[in-house]
Order: sequence, then structure tokens, then C-alpha cells
Amino acid sequence: MEEGKKARFIKLLEQAPDPQLGDSSAMGTMFTRAFRYCEPMRLASESGWYIFSPVDIDLIFDGAATFWKLPEDTAWQKLQSLKDAHFRSDFEAACPSHLSGTAPITIGSSAEPGVLQVWSGYILETAPGYSALVRDPPNLPKLENFESYEGVIHSDLWFGPLLTNIRITKTDTIVSLRRSAPIFFVQMMRTEDCNRKIHQDYTVDIGLDNFSKSDWERYSKVMEKSLSQNSEKGTYAREYRRLKRGKPTT
Repeated sequence: MEEGKKARFIKLLEQAPDPQLGDSSAMGTMFTRAFRYCEPMRLASESGWYIFSPVDIDLIFDGAATFWKLPEDTAWQKLQSLKDAHFRSDFEAACPSHLSGTAPITIGSSAEPGVLQVWSGYILETAPGYSALVRDPPNLPKLENFESYEGVIHSDLWFGPLLTNIRITKTDTIVSLRRSAPIFFVQMMRTEDCNRKIHQDYTVDIGLDNFSKSDWERYSKVMEKSLSQNSEKGTYAREYRRLKRGKPTT
């Protein structure tokens, strides 16, 4: 990995679309008021990369098996493992002999009905101490009739295909994956935070009796600005942006 970089995408499938940096407007789909004033939504939308389907393909699940065809085709084929012949030929020519036959599969079926594994066409490497959270693209409209599973990859250690698992949620209905639409999102996170013990270290305080004086003071700072008739919308967003610029909040 290039010195000073946090992540390295290695494109193995030539036709795979480039990763696209997350967009604070959710690729222009976020409603205007949220884009202007809701910094949590903006931040969630921009913190990561959109990853796209490496192939234009139609899928259909009949309740027992999944079938596929290219958009221009009329005949359906049962899906077991969809392989890119050109890539596999190049892989076999380039790889060490003991890795023959290990080229990643583009789309593969799972033992669970309707569940598929989709390879992005990439390998992702992250800097030491960073992992990759694979999830649905935040705040984008859901693509119809399938859902993605979430996962955390220790991509600072595991050097393998960057992929996602999807589940088709409706039978006898065509699911269209297109290279123009992201199918998942990759967000970097500290590997040290991928630890259940960290999340076990918490308390639950019940009732207003547990609101301390300092709690009331902190709550007041937020609510007085938010509810004041003289306060402009987007107080939180403005203060967060000032902090990003290294300026003190008011």
C-alpha cells in the first residue's frame, strides 16, 4: 500500500465500476431539508465508498433455486457459480501454480435458498488497525426485492475478495443488478472497535432522578438552541462544520 494511504482497492475485474466516494446528498436522493440541516444523515451518507455490481444481470428466485440471464438474453439459466471466463484465463496465466483454480467467482449461490454472494471485482487492503464495515448504502432508496447482509472484514489482515451477501426477498420477480447502481457500501472503522468487550462496558441509568446537574446543563445547551424562536435551523450542522474547520463553537 502507498505510504500514508488508509485504503487500497485492487481492481481485478476490468469491467467493475470504480468505487465512488460516499456523497453527503446520498447521490442526490436526500430531501432538501435533511441535506441542509441534518448533519447526522449527511455524515452517514458521505463516510465510505459506494461499491457497484460488476455485471449487469437479471436474477429470479422461484423459492428453491435462483436463475440468471443477461439483460439482452431471453433464456434463463440456473445459477450455481457465475464466472468471468476472460478473467479466469488471465488469472490462471498470472498466478503461482499452487493458486490455480482459486480465482474469485463473480456471483455464487449459497446453501440457503435465495442467498447469493456477489463479488465486487476488487480486493481491499486497509492500513494496520483499520477494518471494513460492509453494509447497505446509507440513506439511498432500497433496491427492490433484495437485501444485503452486513459484515465486518479485518481488511488489514485478510487479503481476499471484497464481496457482499444478498438475499432475494420475493419469489418469481426479476431482480436487476446494474453496474450503475451501488449494491453495498464500505466504511472504514478502527479494528480495535470490533470488540464485543468494548460494547459490554456500559450502564443504563433509569429515570430523571439520574439526570445530574451536568446532564441538565449539557441537555440545555442543545435544546435551548434547537427550540429557541430566534434560533436558525441547522444549529447542530453548523457547529459540527465549524469543528471540522478547527474553529470553536459558539
